[in-house]
Amino acid sequence: MVGLIPTIATGFSQLTMYGQEPPTSGTTYTAEEIAEIERGFRGFEEGSDVSTSLILSVSGDMLMMTSWALLLLLSLVSATVWLSRRLDRWRWHLRMLAVTPVFPYAASVGGWVFRETERQPWTVRHHLTTADAVTDMSPLMAATSFTLFTLAFAVLGTVTAWLLVRFARLGPEASPLAAVQEGAADEDRDRLTTPTL
Repeated sequence: MVGLIPTIATGFSQLTMYGQEPPTSGTTYTAEEIAEIERGFRGFEEGSDVSTSLILSVSGDMLMMTSWALLLLLSLVSATVWLSRRLDRWRWHLRMLAVTPVFPYAASVGGWVFRETERQPWTVRHHLTTADAVTDMSPLMAATSFTLFTLAFAVLGTVTAWLLVRFARLGPEASPLAAVQEGAADEDRDRLTTPTL
């Protein structure tokens, strides 16, 4: 909860700038050119008020805000449970905590989708369009790059999940942070301080 409040406050402070024109607007493109670029991008179908970009933007924003709200709620419940000294008795609370690592990732992905769709068609608002910023590469090079990055993240995610499950199965006594009992046998002392993977 200590890290959650500053993160949310920093994010909300940026919303005050939402929809404002940057102070350097008009130095690279004229106001007419900016309007033409933005009008050409919007992507609304004939007779429709909804675009794919708008749907993605709203979905990303809702995912981000919902994830942060749930994480804040779980933090408040956890603080209440801890202050009432019921951590050992309220098992339902521990089951709820098992899903909390999902929320920061969901908020991050939702925020990323929101930012990326809301800033289009600009890489740098009113200065550099996404079309001008795209790296010129062959489809094979793009597919190779995407595949390698996807594989790298899949390996990292798999190793992380394996380590989490492994340490969870060992229990708190086998944790690297577990306290060594006074008078413990040498093999117990080694087991408590150096868990095997």
